[in-house]
Amino acid sequence: RADELVLANQEKDKRANELVLANQEKDKRADELVLANQEKDKRANELVLANQEKDKRADELVLANQEKD
Repeated sequence: RADELVLANQEKDKRANELVLANQEKDKRADELVLANQEKDKRANELVLANQEKDKRADELVLANQEKD
């Protein structure tokens, strides 16, 4: 009976260690997703700025064309 309890305790400890590792992997993946999301947001902001510049240039061309006429 004591041997069974020792084995059960060892299995419990093994499972606890597996859960710790799984949790660490989950946290690592969460951190990676945070970084990926920050990069996505940065790229989205860059695209917004580029679009604003494009619109500004289009407006300038419209004005230049009107002045030409």
